[in-house]
Amino acid sequence: MPLLRILSRPLLPVLVLFLSHASSHGAGVDHRESFRLLPPDRELLYLPAKYAPCFRCHPAKSVIEDEDFNVETNFRDTVLGKNLHSLHVYRQPHGTNCPTCHRVDPETGKVSIFPEVKLEMSDRGGACAPACHRPKKYENAGRKR
Repeated sequence: MPLLRILSRPLLPVLVLFLSHASSHGAGVDHRESFRLLPPDRELLYLPAKYAPCFRCHPAKSVIEDEDFNVETNFRDTVLGKNLHSLHVYRQPHGTNCPTCHRVDPETGKVSIFPEVKLEMSDRGGACAPACHRPKKYENAGRKR
C-alpha cells in the first residue's frame, strides 16, 4: 500500500510541507531571484517585509527571529545562547543585509560567503574576521558533522 494512503488526511499537509522544505535546501536551489528582490542597502532596519524573499524558503522564526536558536544554518553561539544571524540582522540602528556577507553565483544561483568575510568553520563552531568588526570566535556544540 502506498505511504500516502497509509497516512491520515490531517498528516498529509505536514508531510508535503516537510518534503518541500527538505528539497528546498538542496545544492540546486537558485537564489538569484531572491537576492535581486532584497533592498540594495548593506545596512538595513529589520522589517520582515524587507526580508520576504528569504522567508519564502527560510522560516523567519528559526533563522532570524529566535535569538537563541538557529538550527537551519548552525550560525549560532551555543555558549552565549545567541543566534548570530539574529545578532547581525537586528543590530540597531541598522542591521546587516543578507548580501553583505552572502553572495550568489550568477550562473548557478548557489549561495556562498564572500571571501572578505573570512569565515572559518570548524566541528565546534567557527571564526569570523571581516572588516566590519574585530575577529570573533563562536562555539556551536550542535554543528552537524
